Amino acid sequence: SAGNYLGRYVKYSRFMIANTPWEHAGMDYQIFCLHTIWNYKEVSQTLGSDTTFITIIRDPVELFESLWVYAGMDNYYRTDLETFALSPKTGIFANRAYKNLGRNQMLWDSGLSARYMDNATAVRHKIEEMEDTFDLVLMAERFDESMILLKNKLCWDYKDVVNFKLNARKESRKTILSPEAKAALKEYLASDYLLYEHFKTKFEAEV
Repeated sequence: SAGNYLGRYVKYSRFMIANTPWEHAGMDYQIFCLHTIWNYKEVSQTLGSDTTFITIIRDPVELFESLWVYAGMDNYYRTDLETFALSPKTGIFANRAYKNLGRNQMLWDSGLSARYMDNATAVRHKIEEMEDTFDLVLMAERFDESMILLKNKLCWDYKDVVNFKLNARKESRKTILSPEAKAALKEYLASDYLLYEHFKTKFEAEV
């Protein structure tokens, strides 16, 4: 664990913050906003029983492309994204980049083991678990509407959700993929799309 990451390869445990000054001081926590592998029991024990749980989803192909560029996954796989998308997922292509990045990243971050990514029952159970756990699931592509839902859920004022777009890539820096590569990635990320479409439907109903 380092910086805003708490556990790159294992689920979050409060033990990960055991040596921090605020843990030594016995402080109470109001917000848990970190990169981690989700562990409801441990996060709930860290924040308390009256916690409101909120997360955000993103179109899986767009997420994968962004992750590919940001994390330098081309250096790991030693190829470009177009080639990766259209290639059989054997050899090194079958591995998660750097052991923690790659296929069905949203399900991985939600705590589903890589060995269950093609298990329809396990994926369905994870989605049901998230449905029961999270009070609100936002959408990156619908950020403005997400902020209104967030405001309403937390009983905030409009001034509480005023925000500026920072660190966003220019369109010219994004990878241009062929329709065939996009289709191949959508199939490759099929389990993440099950999660995405489930909460997208719910989001649109709330909006």
